[in-house]
Amino acid sequence: MFDEEKKYKGLLAVVIGAALMIAYAAIVMGAGISNVYYFGFIVTIALLIFAFKLYKRMKLIQASRILKEEWGVEKERKRDLIEIGELFKYIVKDNEDRFYIDDQTWDDLDMDKIYSIMDRTQSTPGEQVLYSILRTPLIDEVSFNKRKAIIEFFQNNREVREKIQMELLRVGRQRGSLITAFLWEDIMVRFKYKFVFTILSLLGLLSLFSIYPLGIKALLYTIAPVFAINSYIHYKVKKSISGQLHTIQYLHDVIKASGNLGKIKIQAIDEFTAVLSRAARSCKQVFQKTSISFEKASSDLETISEYINIFFLVEEKKFFGAIDDIRAHRKDLQEMYLILGELDALISIASYREGLKNYTIPKLNMEGAELKGTNMAHPLLKDSVKNSININKEGIIITGSNMSGKSTFLRTVGISALFAQTICTCTSDGYEGSYFKILTSISPGDNLIGGKSYYLAEAEALLRIINASGVNIPCLCIIDEIFRGTNPVERAGASVEILDYLVNNNAIVIVATHDLEITEMVKGAYKYYYFSEDISQEGLKFDFIIKEGVSKNRNAVKLMKYLGYPDEIIDRTTERVLELVK
Repeated sequence: MFDEEKKYKGLLAVVIGAALMIAYAAIVMGAGISNVYYFGFIVTIALLIFAFKLYKRMKLIQASRILKEEWGVEKERKRDLIEIGELFKYIVKDNEDRFYIDDQTWDDLDMDKIYSIMDRTQSTPGEQVLYSILRTPLIDEVSFNKRKAIIEFFQNNREVREKIQMELLRVGRQRGSLITAFLWEDIMVRFKYKFVFTILSLLGLLSLFSIYPLGIKALLYTIAPVFAINSYIHYKVKKSISGQLHTIQYLHDVIKASGNLGKIKIQAIDEFTAVLSRAARSCKQVFQKTSISFEKASSDLETISEYINIFFLVEEKKFFGAIDDIRAHRKDLQEMYLILGELDALISIASYREGLKNYTIPKLNMEGAELKGTNMAHPLLKDSVKNSININKEGIIITGSNMSGKSTFLRTVGISALFAQTICTCTSDGYEGSYFKILTSISPGDNLIGGKSYYLAEAEALLRIINASGVNIPCLCIIDEIFRGTNPVERAGASVEILDYLVNNNAIVIVATHDLEITEMVKGAYKYYYFSEDISQEGLKFDFIIKEGVSKNRNAVKLMKYLGYPDEIIDRTTERVLELVK
């Protein structure tokens, strides 16, 4: 593979060198012998175009090697999660009745970080669809089994997988992800005088032929004036349509990749490739009109390409020629974009799965409400302590001090359920459960600047959980420190009523709390678990292992003593605690 890369690199250097020599010869011989030698510049342009193709081929060979090396390996790169999430907003708007992971739950489970370690996509559609997959839990058996089978297919079929990845590499990523808005919003572009671009482009071509009668003077009398006029038009138009000029080239690459992948005849992915083939044929006219001849390559070649585009107004002609056809075939283009993205995303999931030290394929069922996780590990922690849980109808209350592992455990359960219903993969020894609507309230924001108190933010977070319960699909409700933002008396009363309501309205509830009195008030409806720690002269020791029962540790005073609080405060605090627990 390295030898082939070197071969293309050497050939590229020869072609560029030849182009420069011919250009120099054209100038010298045109000025000294005959103007006809200036037509050597046409050969130079042809060689530069050929150089673009060689460079692109060399990069694809290099990319093929890298694909093999990076399989199952995390890809570290800068990601703009706001841009990546743009497609998800359009999907939600088009399918408002579906259940999606809301912003609170996404943030509670640290899903931005998890997305980043899972993302091994090659294209903008891929990274956007992967994000959407993680925010759209599957809630039916048919969809789950299909996705599971395709992920396994990509794990076990390297040749097909890499063939698809190479096509997706050619599509690549678009800066700013303008393609999403271009396909899902109305294209607000109007220009009455489209024929002007054709006339000015022809003038550019004629100015080159003026070299024969005028010689080197053609640069001053025809070529330079035409280039100046076309540059003015180019930059003026570019301001009004921003990055959409490059978006149609990106769309061209999307259609081309769809057509190529549509030719793959393999039963396991036929549902995808058949759609791509049909959509690509339907968009044939769009494909032809969005083709821009001079493709981008290295920074130097890109500069030359840009000058050629400006001189002949290539992009403007293509853009305005294609816009009506794009509007007419929007549905096909959207479908094509989503299918390409799904293929890329599912390969990325297969790669993530391949890189895991340990994982299980979850078993999901449509009956009842249950969750059984065996030796569950948090995917963001390298040496995560594994814990197991078995929940069936009854809720769970977890007690224990801060830092003992309660919040991490809550997140681990939530991520396990989400992984099961999105990527058909759990970082555990076993996972069995129902299809859930997953909602959490682990770290609701304190928006004091916006006039929203911590308690209000928490109350709103809990209300959305309450409103989601009681439907056919059970809710998995994960709550950390219920109503921590209000006074102890009201906190206990409201907490008990909410917990009773949820467990009686088709919800599995997992709640962590410091309030031991709550465990006494909800007996029968909940099981009890706790995390513990040991404070000694050596310091704090946590085992992060969940245990059955209620935490009996009262280590706040021990911790104050360990940290070196004054003896007066320690003694008086101890006296007050003893009085309260009498």
